[in-house]
Amino acid sequence: MEHTIRKGGAAARGHRAARVAASLALAAAVAGASAWLSATLLFPASDASAAPDTKAARRGSLTETVTGTGKLAAASSAAVTAPVDGTVAEVKVTEGQQVSAGDVLLTIANPQLDQDVDAAQAALASAQADQRAAAGDLKRARAAAKDGTDESAAALDQARAASEKADAQTTAAEQALEAARAKADARTVRAPAAGTVMSLAASPGTSVQAQSGTALAEIGDLTKLRVSLAVNEVDVPEVAVGQKAEVTFPAIDGLKLEGTVTDVATQATAGKESGSVVTYDVGLLVDAPDPRLKPGMSASADIAVQTLEDALVVPAGAVGTDADGNSTVEVWVPGKDGAEGRTETRKVKVLLKTDDGAAVEGDLTEGNQVVTSAAKGGE
Repeated sequence: MEHTIRKGGAAARGHRAARVAASLALAAAVAGASAWLSATLLFPASDASAAPDTKAARRGSLTETVTGTGKLAAASSAAVTAPVDGTVAEVKVTEGQQVSAGDVLLTIANPQLDQDVDAAQAALASAQADQRAAAGDLKRARAAAKDGTDESAAALDQARAASEKADAQTTAAEQALEAARAKADARTVRAPAAGTVMSLAASPGTSVQAQSGTALAEIGDLTKLRVSLAVNEVDVPEVAVGQKAEVTFPAIDGLKLEGTVTDVATQATAGKESGSVVTYDVGLLVDAPDPRLKPGMSASADIAVQTLEDALVVPAGAVGTDADGNSTVEVWVPGKDGAEGRTETRKVKVLLKTDDGAAVEGDLTEGNQVVTSAAKGGE
């Protein structure tokens, strides 16, 4: 019997198994290398020596401000009321119109005042006639008194008294006529000062009374505006007359004007004492207002209560405290010749701190790179 020997028997099978194992190992190695490369590219390892976020300490000014909100008003204004009773006959101005002192605003009809003038003129004429008659009687009594009799002397005294009374009555009549004319003239209502007609409540036919006190018009000087601010009780002790402020207006985007503190209230705003927030009124004067501004508009002001010039300023968040409560900053010192950088803790004294930064002095110089976020309490 012939036996056919097949090429590659058991030995061949061993070689094939070895080749398969080698291929699997190579595939696993390639897969592992690919995974490592992907992880390295997608999620690079952090460099422990990388510089933290820093900002350079700089020289400059730093200002602490107190903020308040309020309303605009004319720096000065005058209410125009009816000087006499009557009915509005004619209105000569419109709201928003510029007027000068003495310009006619409106007229009031009251015919009775004309009659009062006529009556006062008649009374004066009568008093003047009596005055002339008394003067004649006095002249004659003086001539008669030259005889030296008691009767003539008594008559002279009576004539003199009558003449003095007539003089006084004439003076009173003149004053009454002057008052009657002034009252009649007051029917022409004039602007008490130069300014803008801010409000106008009068119209033809309106009945007015002098004693009511109702304003027919209001004239205001809008060349200067006043801002009445409400300032929190926590902040008001820092506010003083003469301080400057930057004033902004929600109604006019981008408009910024300078104001000056003119007064600070000594008592809390009425109605606020029992509330959760107590405020005080602070007055500002805006010398050069924008013509678009109008009384009653809302305003917000940042009052500069303290300014440090040529101060060493670092980010506000850069200031921390050590375990002993000392103020500190962390300064980044880059490594040299390939060495890793490091941070150094420097003690400082905080002179002023605001949202815009902190003015400090101590172991720090301009240009030092300060870590922007500091640890607190020795962390």
